[in-house]
Amino acid sequence: MKSDNDTVALHCVYNEKTASNLAQTLHIPNADGVLTDAVGKLAYASLEIANPKIPLPNLRPSWFKMAAEKYPEQASALVAFDILIGNADRCGNLKASLFTPSENIFVAFDHSHALYYPWATQIDSIAALKSVELIVEEHPFYGCISRDTLWRWCKRIADTPDYLIKECCEFGKPINTVDMRSQEKMAWALIYRKNHLLEIIKRNEYIIRWK
Repeated sequence: MKSDNDTVALHCVYNEKTASNLAQTLHIPNADGVLTDAVGKLAYASLEIANPKIPLPNLRPSWFKMAAEKYPEQASALVAFDILIGNADRCGNLKASLFTPSENIFVAFDHSHALYYPWATQIDSIAALKSVELIVEEHPFYGCISRDTLWRWCKRIADTPDYLIKECCEFGKPINTVDMRSQEKMAWALIYRKNHLLEIIKRNEYIIRWK
């Protein structure tokens, strides 16, 4: 269970739940989660992400390429999603079944360090997201995915109706430190960003690279 934390992620609960909503809407391989009450404040609880009978450690750096080769669509979807939400903290927050042939598991989790996290203030966060900056300078799957597959996922995200993005970001009530006005601002920032996602990719192909 995660709560807002001044030293780790001030807006953690909003970040996690909004990212979960977006992932579900965009069909990104992400662990589901729910809002729950924690001593009078909202918290975020991640749901089970894999069969407990199967040992599934976080991906090691030496396994990134292998995971992208086994799950090319999922890896590309995740890169597009992380660029959309400004998540530069993917390493260590991903599980995939690589050595059990009968199991196909690829799931991301932990988005506390995205959306309203990486910058000093909410104003700075919105300004960064509402731009054509890459934000995600490093990612486990940079250099491991094909341009065409990533391009297809970015176009799919860009074609998502604006109202669906708004529904993912706006809750009709404050989420701890994130009031309704701030939720609306996040929605419009992500609408801008998804509409410019292909441009962001074009500008930064030298960083993203292709296999």
